[in-house]
Amino acid sequence: MKKLIIILLTISNGVSAQNNKFIFPENQQSDLNNQQLYFELAGTPKELYHKTINFLERKYKNSCVIILNKEEGEILKIETNSKLYKWQGTKTCVSYQVEFEFKQGQIGVSVLNIRTGNYDIQEMCSYNYIHKPNGAIKKNKKRFTLNVIEGANTLMSDMYAGIQKSSTISTQNKGWLIASNNSEK
Repeated sequence: MKKLIIILLTISNGVSAQNNKFIFPENQQSDLNNQQLYFELAGTPKELYHKTINFLERKYKNSCVIILNKEEGEILKIETNSKLYKWQGTKTCVSYQVEFEFKQGQIGVSVLNIRTGNYDIQEMCSYNYIHKPNGAIKKNKKRFTLNVIEGANTLMSDMYAGIQKSSTISTQNKGWLIASNNSEK
């Protein structure tokens, strides 16, 4: 009986750990574009939305940020750029979108449309790109993908810590927005 309980605890910890970090694609369902992380934070969807807005305002006040979709207390989708990952010793600047979905006590976060120049980095972090038809991993593609995933995980850790520390009282300054669609909902 004790062994069964230990096995169940180990399995449940492994599953919940996958919600804390993006993982290397081992199958089609674990492609980076299919992954969503969950930030566990106390608060209503509306409170978490305002904490996120306040964090983004502080974090990106001197950067180019575009709000693509904004539904208070439900969803927030932004586009920005930063040096996300290191490749061959150099930090690489990419543009990307981050989508936040707000629920009671939880924010679901996805990284979308990662691009640099003409390259679709998100596609380069897919199962089909990094695996041969027989399922073997292409070693040169694996290292690149692991670097991108590590960069995305660092970005998510920073966002989680920033949102956690942010105030729920809106101090939003509309001047920080470069462009916005659906901003007056």
